[in-house]
This record gives sequence, structure tokens and C-alpha cells, in this order.
Amino acid sequence: MNHKIKIHMKKIFWTLPALIVFFCTFSCNNVDEDEPSTISYEAIGYVTSNDAKPTFITDYGTTLVSSLAITSDTGDVFQNGQRVFLRFSYADTTNHEANKYSINISEYAQVSVSEIKTVKPDSINPYLNQSLYYVYRMYISGNFFNSILYTYKALTDLDALELVRVMESENNSEGSKFPTLRFELRHDAQAVNSGYYRLRLNSFNLLPLVEEFPQADSLNLRVEWSESSGSGQTYDFIYHPSDPSVTPSVGMVLKSKSGFFVPKF
Repeated sequence: MNHKIKIHMKKIFWTLPALIVFFCTFSCNNVDEDEPSTISYEAIGYVTSNDAKPTFITDYGTTLVSSLAITSDTGDVFQNGQRVFLRFSYADTTNHEANKYSINISEYAQVSVSEIKTVKPDSINPYLNQSLYYVYRMYISGNFFNSILYTYKALTDLDALELVRVMESENNSEGSKFPTLRFELRHDAQAVNSGYYRLRLNSFNLLPLVEEFPQADSLNLRVEWSESSGSGQTYDFIYHPSDPSVTPSVGMVLKSKSGFFVPKF
């Protein structure tokens, strides 16, 4: 029997913000073959086939194939080369090719891909810095720094999330194998309405850092951001450019804000 999933695009993209809060990094290379397929997993990767049963490749090099056809009233659900978040369960963890799994997709959303912005020493930082409403997850996978968070609603057309490298704050010796790079995660907006907020899924390309520090065994990325409480936050992440398939040794999940509704799956 040829089963199909028919998805109404508007509905699934608007319900995702309520479900995204328990996002976690997952390497499909670590699948336990005895686990039931009803357990849910999350991953970020690229669409490699937008056929009726689309195919994805994750940042860890694992291929995921939808077990059911997915259609939409508004056209193609997925586009080749698109970076997406997936929430899924495994359709079959026994009969599969190496590093290739059949999955049942339950939720998905497009992930914005951006380049890191750089502010050189003795230069003015041109990016505005509105406080972030709430951060759920930041982590490194493959060659990307990923963030899943809420920002307040911008009141003008200027409304971007930027990962800004502030070189003036760096002090690395020439040829260092473990340089520390300083970044600010900024909501670049002129004004915001604190009564409304929006979910953002962003991936920032780290490959240019590899070209700048070809001798490095690992890079320490110190990321700072401003919270809605008015306090500044800092966290260190380790990036292994020589082997981006390695599960990151540093990642973070922030505690739920007091009084903030966190739904269950």
C-alpha cells in the first residue's frame, strides 16, 4: 500500500515553536538497534532529494530517508540544498544500509544559514544588540555553530540574528594550536516590542575560521549575548576543524525561565 503524509505547510511551521523546546543534538551514528522506533530524535541537515520520499544528510554524515511520501497543498515541501531541522522516529533500525536510516518525520522547519560577521580591531561594531528573549540551545555540529532561540519582535525592517567576531578582544600567539576567538550573538534590530517574540533557527558557517587557522587542533569559541533580564552571558564552545564529525565536547542548554510555559511532547 502506498501511504502518504499530506502536510499543510502553514500549520506545521506555526506549531513548531511550541514543540522545539526540548531540542537536542543527536548523532545518528550512535543509534541503539534495540531502541523502539517510537522514540523521537532531532537533527539538523541538508535536503539531498526532494522526491515524494525526501532524503537528508545530517552534519554527522548520516543519511535519513522519509519512509512515507510527503505532499503539500502549496507545492514542494522540501528543496534540494535546503538546511532543515527534523523531528522524527526511526521506521526500521534493523534492515538498513550503513549510516542510512528510514525515518518517520513528525515536525520540520527551515534553518537559516549565515556567515559570521567580523569587526576588526579599532573598528566600530555596526551591529545593534537587542536583548534575546530566551535561549534554548546552542551547539556545534559539523562545521556549523547552531542556535535555537527566541528574539523579541522587531518594529522595523531591520531584523537579523548575527554572530559577530570581535577581533579586538582576541589575543592569540602566532601559530597557536588552540586559539580563543571572541564572538557576540546579536539581535540586530533598531527597536523591538517586548510583548511579542519569534522563534529563530540559525546555523553559522565556521569553515572560514579553518582557513584562517590551518595549524589549529581545535578552536575555542567564546560566545557572549545579552538576555532579557539585562544580564550578559558567556559560554565557551570547542570546535574541532580537523574532524567535524566528532560530537562536540561542549554544548549548552539553558534552564527554563521561571513562569515560562514549557510544553511536553
